[in-house]
Amino acid sequence: MIKFKNILKEAFEEMNNVVSIGGPIQMKEAAPRMTKDPDVEKLMSLLKDVSRIENKIKSSDSSRYSHVKRDFKKFYDALINLKSTLNVKGPTIPQ
Repeated sequence: MIKFKNILKEAFEEMNNVVSIGGPIQMKEAAPRMTKDPDVEKLMSLLKDVSRIENKIKSSDSSRYSHVKRDFKKFYDALINLKSTLNVKGPTIPQ
């Protein structure tokens, strides 16, 4: 694995050192920026609020929390799945 990393590193260094007519070639690769969906931001603020509520219940009444712990986990999983689905589909209304 280390040999492969070294070979790959040398290959990229050689590609960067290739001289063209205008000088050395600079390789710049970047993914396009994705616009942030305002609905996803609202979901994440909701997630933070519920997390605070969960921590409050956990610290104040641990026996009660043990009964609802699984429901919080289900809620978080559902919210994260919703967030990723919204991110994949993207905002449909341009801003």
